[in-house]
Amino acid sequence: MLEFFWRGRLGNVLGALFLILAILPGGTTLLVFYQYINPEALRENGQGLFISIMAGAATILLLFILFFLLVRNLTRTLEDLLNGIEQVGQGKAGVTVYSHSCLELDNLIKSFNTMSFCLSNTSQHMERAITRWEEQSRKDSQAHNELLKNNIDLRKLVMQDYLTGVFNRRYLIQQLRQQVELAIRYKQPMAVLFVDIDHFKKINDTYGHQAGDEVLKELVHVMKSTIRSTDILTRYGGEEFIVLAPQTDHASATLLAERIRQVIANKHFHTSKENIRFTVSLGVSSFKGKNQESGKIVEKLLFLADYRCHEAKIRGRNQVVTINLEDEDSMLATHNWQKRQNDDIL
Repeated sequence: MLEFFWRGRLGNVLGALFLILAILPGGTTLLVFYQYINPEALRENGQGLFISIMAGAATILLLFILFFLLVRNLTRTLEDLLNGIEQVGQGKAGVTVYSHSCLELDNLIKSFNTMSFCLSNTSQHMERAITRWEEQSRKDSQAHNELLKNNIDLRKLVMQDYLTGVFNRRYLIQQLRQQVELAIRYKQPMAVLFVDIDHFKKINDTYGHQAGDEVLKELVHVMKSTIRSTDILTRYGGEEFIVLAPQTDHASATLLAERIRQVIANKHFHTSKENIRFTVSLGVSSFKGKNQESGKIVEKLLFLADYRCHEAKIRGRNQVVTINLEDEDSMLATHNWQKRQNDDIL
């Protein structure tokens, strides 16, 4: 009987309890009523009636105790299930709930435990996947940083002169085009300074090429300390250097070139052989920023700066010769530049 109540389905158990609770008090009431209307039976069966009433009362009490235990087990199971659901909701996977009865809640608890176990496995898989992703991301980041470093090193090899460390002709052309476009866009002046060491071949022949290399390195150091932070120093080739001077008009470019010439002329350059003194010739070409075709301006600035530097050497070296692209005195130089372009085509 107890096994039926304890192991049966919830509806059957409750139905049986309520049926018994309804029958036994009813039967006891009928028995008492019968004894009340039949005094003879009451006198004859008084002791039996008392026993029947006590037995009915004891049965009712026992049924109430069983009902209380059943409901208590049911509520404990529900409390544990709700507590497990709350823990899963807080992110704690793998929670297990134990049943205190074998009613319909057993299937619900089994489903919950299965869900909690699946969530735990899924969470572990996700954690491992995130760990692998973070590791791969770290490796990719390291590879990216290494690639950037290699690109920077490669750019230095492509854009820098290996001997002096300054930018080379490739970088010069790139920057000159950008600076000319900016000058035209914002109508600002700019200048190009062409610097050539006087009698550099004599230095190499007298002191050796190693001394010549040392002279070039120290010359770069001197020029960097003389020009402005906005100016760009490049090695054009051999003993020739070019300084790009953005936002610099003709007069300011002339003063800058003269300052470079004087500093170098008064400098003793240290080599492994002995201290050497030499001079430089400079050609300056400037541009006022008027609307013109940028490609032709780039070529004109380079050619006319070189052209004026050549004139400085013809005039006796150790001097500055300038030209402005928009001035009338540049017409002859421009004509020579155009003639040179035609000769190159032919």
